[in-house]
Amino acid sequence: MATHHWSFPRALALTALLGLLGWQTAGCGASDPGSATAGGDGDQAATRLAVYTSCFPVSFLAERVAGDRATVTLILPAGEDPPDWNPPGDTIAAMQRADLIVINGAGFEGWLGTTTLPESKLVDTTASLGDRLIELEETTHSHGRDGDHSHKGTDPHVWTDPELAVAQAENIHLALAKADPAHADDYRRNFEALRDELTRLDQELKVAVDGYDGEVLATSHPTFNYLARRYGLQLRNFGFEPDALPADEAMTAFTQQLGEHGIKRMLWEAQPSDAVRSKFEETGVEVVYLDPLEQPRGDAGYDYPAQVRANAERLKLMFPVQSGEPAGAGE
Repeated sequence: MATHHWSFPRALALTALLGLLGWQTAGCGASDPGSATAGGDGDQAATRLAVYTSCFPVSFLAERVAGDRATVTLILPAGEDPPDWNPPGDTIAAMQRADLIVINGAGFEGWLGTTTLPESKLVDTTASLGDRLIELEETTHSHGRDGDHSHKGTDPHVWTDPELAVAQAENIHLALAKADPAHADDYRRNFEALRDELTRLDQELKVAVDGYDGEVLATSHPTFNYLARRYGLQLRNFGFEPDALPADEAMTAFTQQLGEHGIKRMLWEAQPSDAVRSKFEETGVEVVYLDPLEQPRGDAGYDYPAQVRANAERLKLMFPVQSGEPAGAGE
């Protein structure tokens, strides 16, 4: 069984042999980053910063903070998982030529430990969070053909807490303003607008869980720990895949936990297959889907605020406010 660590060393060199790597545009089709230089009075497209991002959550934040002052390119292909994916050589070359490289950090990008990138361009959006990061207990599960592995170390899913997403956005804002001081006011205004929107989403989620009575919720994967901490939910994390029937031993351990903790519902970060859903519903547990806010399929119309609001609606249905107790009374 392989051990899957969320935390990785970041030994990043300051120089790279760019001449050995061929240039090819990566991700969403941004132009050659080497031609995008901050400042000046020339064509706006030619003066945009070239910003490369490692995953959807930070790409969303970077796009909102940068506005039309940067071309933001998400390097992660649809359906790939940042801890397990390795960028090809042409993508690495593109990042080396970019103005900024924005990552989630907290061990989410497993490839950072073996990739040469200029550290001066790297923006680790979680580096300032310190003791607000959650350390995971070891959770073992299977990823199909990749075999069994375990998650332990730092939990990287900070963007599920809008308050921490604000902190990530602020780090992006500061990096953009430093790289392009001529437009620092634009980045500040964009950040403030995004901060206000995320604060409203935070309030909507608080109202959505107002009827929560302290029940313990199971999760198929350790994805919602920051969400749970922010809104006072009690979780028990497991390691089940939505498209793979669990082993008998795993189901036996799961049903034992159901009894010990009075678990009635299980949160899934992806819709389980009919066979998997039936397997878990046989135990008497309700299967509930919550969006992990990661744009897993690369959907062009995927929208972080809309998905947060969809999650809030699901939580409202799970925890209806009792009659005579107005919504928001628990704030």
